[in-house]
Amino acid sequence: MEISEIEQWIQQWFDASFGEAEAEGVFGPAMDKTATIARATPSDPRFRSVVYERVRTHGGFLSGVQLSLAKPESLDWKELVSRYEQPKHIGVPWDHWGSPVMYAFRVRGNGLCGLLIVAIRGKPQDTVELVELTLRRFPPDEKPAANE
Repeated sequence: MEISEIEQWIQQWFDASFGEAEAEGVFGPAMDKTATIARATPSDPRFRSVVYERVRTHGGFLSGVQLSLAKPESLDWKELVSRYEQPKHIGVPWDHWGSPVMYAFRVRGNGLCGLLIVAIRGKPQDTVELVELTLRRFPPDEKPAANE
């Protein structure tokens, strides 16, 4: 996966004007428009699944999109780190040896900030296998905690 593609998604997702209709146009239509966690029909055959996350306390604010890849894609880890600085290691699923490892990068866009979370296989070095990518944004009146 090209870093430029991830950057394009970040520019779109973290723009305060990017709403549900725009998200569905890029990633796929949600199956349930009111659910806090809603599956979507992927718009791209590279996605095995797409899941939208909403925050009920902010009027159903669309806060996240989880993109699971149908098959792992190569990702230039060094380039990603050079653009978004050193990520925070956020772990692996409990007792799942060999599972993808998750890292979170802080990102900012046009009006919103949040996290780019990647699940990778392999050690974070030159090139890794990307398995899943999550874009998570905070409502306009919230900022992430210092330790996130």
